[in-house]
Amino acid sequence: MSLNHQKKNFINILFFLIIILLPLDFVLLYGLFFINRIYPNIYVNNLLIGGKTIKKAEIALTDYLNNNSQQITLTYANKEFLINKESFDLKYDVQNSVANAYAYTREGNPLTNFIKRIEVLQGPVKTSLIYSFNEKKLDDFIASISASVNEEMIPPSILLEEKAGQKTASVSAGKVGRQLNVDKTKKTILAAFLKQNFEKQNLLLEESNNKIAPEQIQNVKQLADNLLGKTLILKQDENEWTLKEEELINFLSVYSNLDEVKIASWAGELAKIVDKEPQNALFKFEGEKVTEFKPGKPGVKLKLAQSIQALKDGIIYLTSSNIQTHQINLEIDKTDPAVSTSNVNNLGIKELLGKGESWFYHSIPGRIHNIELASAKMNGILVPPGEEFSVLKYVSPINSSQGYQTAYIIQNGRTVLGDGGGVCQTSTTMFRAALDAGLEIIERHPHAYRVEYYEQKSDVGIDASVFEPNADFRFKNDTPAHLLIQTYVDPVNTYVRYEIYGTSDGRKATIGKATVWNQSAPGPDIYQDDPTLPAGTVKQIDWKAWGAKVSFDWKVERDGQILRQNTFWSNYQPWQAVFLRGTAGQ
Repeated sequence: MSLNHQKKNFINILFFLIIILLPLDFVLLYGLFFINRIYPNIYVNNLLIGGKTIKKAEIALTDYLNNNSQQITLTYANKEFLINKESFDLKYDVQNSVANAYAYTREGNPLTNFIKRIEVLQGPVKTSLIYSFNEKKLDDFIASISASVNEEMIPPSILLEEKAGQKTASVSAGKVGRQLNVDKTKKTILAAFLKQNFEKQNLLLEESNNKIAPEQIQNVKQLADNLLGKTLILKQDENEWTLKEEELINFLSVYSNLDEVKIASWAGELAKIVDKEPQNALFKFEGEKVTEFKPGKPGVKLKLAQSIQALKDGIIYLTSSNIQTHQINLEIDKTDPAVSTSNVNNLGIKELLGKGESWFYHSIPGRIHNIELASAKMNGILVPPGEEFSVLKYVSPINSSQGYQTAYIIQNGRTVLGDGGGVCQTSTTMFRAALDAGLEIIERHPHAYRVEYYEQKSDVGIDASVFEPNADFRFKNDTPAHLLIQTYVDPVNTYVRYEIYGTSDGRKATIGKATVWNQSAPGPDIYQDDPTLPAGTVKQIDWKAWGAKVSFDWKVERDGQILRQNTFWSNYQPWQAVFLRGTAGQ
């Protein structure tokens, strides 16, 4: 090979190597130059931080944020609302915002990073400004704007007016409402701070659509006029409900002739009145025989869907008829009681299974009355096998409309007058009867304080509190036959006894001695003014009791085998003696 030819090959190889290595040199030098810098053309929002070190970029971003107003004015009509970053504890995370920009060309795999590094040479790349804020404060601020700018929609209404003894119907078109778009307002505020754009922004309010055509108004007015003087009667057995013209016109709608929601709601309330659970026959145990004192009654349930349709049909019928009164017979479903009078002799009620006793010395008349009333409500109740007995089911609702009188109750740490004081005497007595009978206790709540009534002739801790709607006392009939509840109250001797009858399966219950520990002394005596007592009279209604933790064991056995064994716990707070001081006549 000639010397010239070798020289030519060498030049070709050298040229080829230059072509190959030149881009690699560029990439290498490009990477080395920005080894501790943010790659070029990278922005945080509108701030260029490309080419800067992390420290200098953080300084530049901080200055950028400090030079902006950091507040935005929201406008609607002639109202303006100013919000700044302090209004909702907005804080910019400069360090992570810069770190995010720095990592843009570094966080992927080598190929991805290389592509991004070439990308930033071709044009700007914007990364996000990172921040945090108190969302509740922002929501509260927007809520205050809503309260200021919202205009409540007044829906169309049908009015019944009387002039000179003559009733007429009229229709009001109502008023269009306007509501702030909360979601868009929130996004607008956040976007302003994210993009550092603090120009005034107009609030967006959306109209509530209540627009109605004149023919709709005329049509519903005609329907209302046709109902003047009309009556719709609804009957169910011996029950009867009468709807007069004003109530019938209230069921009309400007939009769809009949207001389906109002009609369904009214029918739902009617169902609450009509619907009755089946009532089992109630009996008293006398000697060897159970005798009836209240017959069983079937359960009743209103056919709601059919009743709603019948009500709508009745209203439409009256609007198109000259008849003044129209009657509808409501449809119902009936359910036979589980225990009817006919099966009185095969319930298995044979003998006394358990007995609970309590005393209520020093009770005021209202409390005694409530004990008698609640006991009467539970007297004679039958509990089928496998079913639960609930005190609240039978004694509720505990208010004056059900005959309960005002007596002293413990409420919020004080002895105050309230409806139904004394009902816990009945739940405590029932608890003791269920324990004695060895029945499964499902729910029991101790009192918060030691109550003197429940420690009369009884060990401490054997009490059960009830309080509507959640604190109940319940037990389960886990015997093979029905149980019969019998209650007895002797107001003269201030004595209560509850008895549970059924069929014994041989179980025997034992209640252990109470254990008391962590006792704490009661505070000073409390004196409360009582306008029902003569002036100068002082009467004690509550006796001081030490706070303590109390427990007692309960065991149920049959033929030497333990059926159940429980420990019942109570944590009593110390309780002061309470005296009533008469103020009547002062």
